[in-house]
Amino acid sequence: MDDMDTPVLTEDELWEYLHHDEGLPVTRRTIKHVVIRREIVPTRLGNSNYFSKRDGLQWVESGCATPPFGIRGARRPTVRRPG
Repeated sequence: MDDMDTPVLTEDELWEYLHHDEGLPVTRRTIKHVVIRREIVPTRLGNSNYFSKRDGLQWVESGCATPPFGIRGARRPTVRRPG
């Protein structure tokens, strides 16, 4: 099994890999919500969720990680109502 396919990363370690090693602008909160919505399906080992590096990269390549979701500083425009 390749190192890219071995599920040894926790949510925080997956964020560190994507953010620091790959230089992608994702936040910890993004990874948390992606796992909750099962866009990245974890491997259950014991009582914990583990992810492979390839899981994270495939999620980015799938198009689910597009701006403004997960980009720091990017916010929805404020709608101003008259009156």
